[in-house]
Amino acid sequence: MPPSEVEPFGGQGVWRPNDNRDTFGKVRIPSRGVEGQAPREPFGMWGPEAADRSIARTPVDRPDVQIAFGHRELGPWTVPVVGISDATRFASLRVLGEIGNSVPTSERGKKVVQAWKLNVASEARAKRGDMPWDPEDRSVVTLGFSFCPELHGGSWQRLDVENYIKPTLDALAAGLFSEPGEDLASIPQWGYDDSNFSTLLIHRLPDAPSPAVEGVAIFVSAKQFQEH
Repeated sequence: MPPSEVEPFGGQGVWRPNDNRDTFGKVRIPSRGVEGQAPREPFGMWGPEAADRSIARTPVDRPDVQIAFGHRELGPWTVPVVGISDATRFASLRVLGEIGNSVPTSERGKKVVQAWKLNVASEARAKRGDMPWDPEDRSVVTLGFSFCPELHGGSWQRLDVENYIKPTLDALAAGLFSEPGEDLASIPQWGYDDSNFSTLLIHRLPDAPSPAVEGVAIFVSAKQFQEH
């Protein structure tokens, strides 16, 4: 990958909404709470003395990561994104095509969602590199959807964006985790493990002016953790 693809988190400054550079500030995600125990204090209270105030607890399944906020140029859009600041893998892509709905109500709708999954998975596999990513790595994903109204009931139709998220994430997991020689078109069920897609940022981008440019912008980063 070119340097712009492998070094997206060069900046260390605090992210601001009007900061349109491809730079990122860091924010720590607190460890997941354990039932019956108080969570750790928020980031603003952490410091060198934090260890003295920490609460004894059972280890969580996955460690903390530092996520970064910023912007990326994805297709024609400058999209706010999140990513892992010291990611070991990442990919950015724009996938064009009619976006599939997770609750299709017709035979045509079923064909659309299948074609959409294949489209996303193929693009993701082309962008990921030669070998599959490890589904045990922790991943952070940004999705930005641009819908063409005439494909989805017209400009009067209200869209539930969440109905379009699952098919896209299922396909993204297939593209990242499938073996190089695996025939994506013959996948009977899109059941690749995406349980480590731990942080998601979803956007409804400006509507596409024509069906030819409907699609999704995707930015995904991952970090490998060693077993303890």
